[in-house]
Amino acid sequence: MEGIENRIATFLRNIAHPLRLKIIEVLKDKEKSVNEIQSELGKKQSTISQHLKKLTDTNVVIFRKDGNKSYYKIKNPDIHEIILLIINYISTQTKESIDEITTKNIIDTLT
Repeated sequence: MEGIENRIATFLRNIAHPLRLKIIEVLKDKEKSVNEIQSELGKKQSTISQHLKKLTDTNVVIFRKDGNKSYYKIKNPDIHEIILLIINYISTQTKESIDEITTKNIIDTLT
């Protein structure tokens, strides 16, 4: 059986693409077809389908068929909380870096 570290790494790799993160955001509030996702993101259908495949393989997104159309939705809305935590973490790191640079510039100016 695959270790938890490997499962986490695989999961993060599969969502860690700018377009996949945008797809997750587009699907935040409701189920959408590939054409709707494509229209919102301005990408080719084949590109959207490739990324949806990764997200379905990771079990982040699920789909249902209705005739010849597939509709996708987020399987577990907690994914949005995970992404929000990452955004907050990055924002904190960025703020700390800016504070360090500002402090260093002030000290350099005073000396």
